[in-house]
This record gives sequence, C-alpha cells and structure tokens, in this order.
Amino acid sequence: MGVNILYTEEFHRLDDWLPTLKPYANSQPEYPAVDPEKPNQTVLNGYFENESPDRYGNMVCYSFYIPKSYRHSGNSIIIIGDDGQTSKDMFEQYDWKNLLEKYETAAYFVVPAEKWDLEHPEEDLLSILRGPYAHARSCQYYAANYDAVYVMGLGCGAGLASLLGILFSSTFAAFAAVGKTDISEKLLDKIAALPTNGNNYETKADVAIPAWIADGSEEALPLVNYLKKVNHVIEEDLSNSVARVWKERYNTQHLCVNEQPVAEVWYCDTIPEKGNELAEKMLAFVTKYKRWGGAGNGHLRRTISPGACGLILREIMIDGLKRHWYVYEPTAYKKNLKDTFPMVMAIHGYSCSGAFYMENSSWQAVAEERGIIVAFPSGYTHKSLRTNMVPTAAWSSFIDMQPQETDDVKFLTKVVELMTKDYPIDKTRIYVTGHSNGSGMTQKLMREAPNLFAAFAGIGAMEATMYPGKIAPPMPDDMIRPVWYIMGERDLFEADSLEPGTGNYNTIQNACACNRADYAHAAHYTSGIYRHLVAYDKEHRPLVRFTGIDRWPHTVTPETSMMIYDEFFCKYRRLEDGSSEYIG
Repeated sequence: MGVNILYTEEFHRLDDWLPTLKPYANSQPEYPAVDPEKPNQTVLNGYFENESPDRYGNMVCYSFYIPKSYRHSGNSIIIIGDDGQTSKDMFEQYDWKNLLEKYETAAYFVVPAEKWDLEHPEEDLLSILRGPYAHARSCQYYAANYDAVYVMGLGCGAGLASLLGILFSSTFAAFAAVGKTDISEKLLDKIAALPTNGNNYETKADVAIPAWIADGSEEALPLVNYLKKVNHVIEEDLSNSVARVWKERYNTQHLCVNEQPVAEVWYCDTIPEKGNELAEKMLAFVTKYKRWGGAGNGHLRRTISPGACGLILREIMIDGLKRHWYVYEPTAYKKNLKDTFPMVMAIHGYSCSGAFYMENSSWQAVAEERGIIVAFPSGYTHKSLRTNMVPTAAWSSFIDMQPQETDDVKFLTKVVELMTKDYPIDKTRIYVTGHSNGSGMTQKLMREAPNLFAAFAGIGAMEATMYPGKIAPPMPDDMIRPVWYIMGERDLFEADSLEPGTGNYNTIQNACACNRADYAHAAHYTSGIYRHLVAYDKEHRPLVRFTGIDRWPHTVTPETSMMIYDEFFCKYRRLEDGSSEYIG
C-alpha cells in the first residue's frame, strides 16, 4: 500500500478529530415505543441502508444491521467488504443476521463504489470514518459503546481493516482481516512512530491491538511482525484449529488494575474457506475484547458477561414499569465468612446499563476482595436528552434534565429495602456511587435520601452544572453527607475546573456548607495522576473531597472503584439516629 496516507494532514493526530466526526444529515428515524417487557433493549432493530458524502461530495453507500438482542451500549463492528459487491449482497453472503443476534452486536457493511484504492487508501479510510464510524458514534439509531468498536475486513477490504486497526489502535478494541494485507515495512515504521492521542510521550508502537490475520501470501509477514511487536508477545509455539497464536507477555513491571495483558495475535498463512463458520470465529475473536477509557490510550480488558461474572438478575414492578438490577455476591457471603456485609449501589451513566457498569467499573472485583455485596441497577429507556438520538436508558436525576417520567429515587430506595431484607446487609454501611448521569442520580439520592447511605461518590458530573446559573439550591436539611467528587482533565461539562463561578466550584461550596466543612483551609495534595482537595469539619473529618485526574476522559475505571472504597467509603457509617460516624 502507498505511503501517502502519512502525509495527509488529518492523519497526523488521528484520534483527536475522531470524536468530532458528525454523521451525514439523513432523515430522522421514527422511534417506536419502548417494549414494556424488554425495556432495556434498543427500540430500533433490523436492516437499514444509508449513505454519506466523501470529501469530494460523492455519495458512499453502506448498510447496517441492529439485532433485536442489542442492549444499550453494546458492541459495534465495521465490516469492510471485497470489491464488486453491494452492501446488501455482503450482508446476505453469510448468516450475519443470526450471528449478530447471537453476539448482540450491531454491524456496518461497507463496500467501495467501484474498487478500493489500495495504493492510496487515505480517501477510502476517511470515507469509512466519516460514514459508518461517525454514524455509530451519533447514536441516532442505537446507543453504541465507544469502548467496544471493532473492524473486520474481507478480501480487498482486509488491508483497509488492518490499516484502521493499527492507525486507530487507541480507538478500536480489536480487528480481523481475511485477504490481502500487504502493508509495506516502510509504512509500518512510519505508523509505529506516530504519536498517540492519549499521551504525547507514547507512539502507536506502544499500544496493544489484538488482531487476527489470514493471508496466503508472504507479503503479510511485515504486518504480522509489526503486530507481534506492538502486542509484546511471547514467542511460543502455540496454535489452534485456525491459526498460529502469540499471546501478550505478562509484564510484572507495568501492572495496572485497569488493564490486563490479554492481547493476542492470530495468523493463518492460508486463506480459510469463507463461510458462516469463519465469520462466527472472527466475530467471536474481536468481541472478546474491550478498550475501556482512562488516562492515556485506554485500557484493554477481556469482555465479561453478567453470567460469567456470577451476577444475579432481580426484577420488580415500580409504578407499572418493569425495573431490574444485578446483584454480586462475594465469596465471603457464599461461605458465610461474616455475619453482615457492607453494600455498594453502583449506578451507570447515560445510555448504559447495570451489566455495562459491572464491566466498566469492576465494582464486583472490589466486592470480591473486600467482602461487599454490590447492586448494579439499570435506568429505564426514555426519549433522549439529545436531539436526533435514539431513546435510551437514563436516570431522572438533575432538576433541568429530561426525562422525569420515572421516579428513580423510589426505585432505588426500593432496591435498598429489598437488598437489606434478602441479604445480611449492615445498614450502617450502605454506600452509593455513579458515573455521569449516574453521578447525577447519586447526588439526587444524596439530596433526597441521605439517611439510607453512609457516603456518596459522584464521577463525571457535578450537580450545580445542570442548574440554571450553575447554582443548586441548598440541601433541604442539616444531615451530614460525606461526598467525593471525581472529574477528569478531559471530561465533559467543566472537566476538572474549580474556578469560582463554575458549577463544579458551586457544587463543592454547597457540599461544604451542608457538611460544615472548611473549604478555605482545604488540604491539597497530588498522588501520581490524581490531584486531591480535601475539606474537613471542626472534628477534622474529611467530609468533602474533590479529585481531578490528569489526561482523564469521561469514564470510570476499576482503579477509581477500588480507590473510592478503600480511601473513603469504608471509613464512614450512618448510625440509626441519622448521624455520621467517621471511623478512619
């Protein structure tokens, strides 16, 4: 393939402009009503055709399929087809419909107007990004999980899929390519030296990207060797029924609870017979990975299903609506190692679910290590807060935000009631935390039901930013509400700013007033990427905390979950008389 792609201006800092891509303004779909029996599944499903203009105004056609099994914030895959096909032919070539239903994955099928330009592929890559990828990010037809986007290439589309995977290794979780993948060593060397979007001091060669390559020519070897290098594999003689396998090296000097050394490179030096079996194996390969957000270039981890994690689904009817949550029972509970257990309610963000938040936050891992019972509730599907966005799961949290159709305080307090009835929960040690829209719900519980919880932690959104004038009303009573707010340097809203007059600043002032904490004499300290502010009351209890995180986007990680419990939650009790006890 040609090297001109590296001199196209858009590709010097590739991932910087990816989130700014807007889909072509197609007609607005009509959204059907929520299925009351399946309120957490997407309202739109089926086969659709679309088009978007390239930079020259030529219309590029593609199709996409949303399975009935698709749940909020699920997987998306861009499948790049061979020359000489239509996108509908490509969809019908294999049993994609049933495969996508099985793997709960939405898929885009992309073909060239005539043929892919493999010598100068930059225009084709831009067309794919401006078309299907931007469409997926728009959430106009379904609420995509940006951490679970994959690429697959077939035939002449294999090379383009490979280029997308290695150029956007901070964006895609994995890729698979069956066909022509001859990328020159010169081009690969230049790609390896490109800076990443997450850290100025890292290059593309520092970011692992799981890949499966099947190419019958020796011209694929430069790409295979490149992938082995960036994935830091161990040279072992491993194989499975379809390919040789290299696994990422376990690096004892660079361990982080947010990521795992799970990347693999699969290589087959023949082109397997194309068919449903191959399509399913490729789909199974890529979807076993997710690249979760965090400081730098994201964190690669294996996909975990609620069943594999041992979550228990609970359902109830609230105001005539079916609501559900998941429960994680730690081993300490199953083996009766303690008489009572703390409980954490972990609330997901906008367009997500309890199952999603389990994977994202890994509160179940904290629970297993610390002997905690965790509840992961799911919001109800509502009309979107944004124009041209599909109805999706949301919490009725901040005062000026839609939706307000559900009484989520009633639902979540009922969850606490049932959990304390069905489990030996220590009622003095119940805590609540959430991200984004879930942070808003956490702060609404902090305002309206403080007696149920010993401490609160909100990540990625602060209450006053959502009020007119960025000023929230004072708390309705004088009950102590220990609270920790966490915002990222690259977060939404006001990010981690505490400038006077901002919603963040006003939220902190409100919390300090409620807790009688002294903001003027707050302690400030830094620990790695974390910048902390701690305000104390007269008894020197650290009742209000704020943490800004360097290079941090709008996300939550296992590390923040562990930090919240170990450094904050476990130090507080809510006594029977409503008072707060600090046991730190």
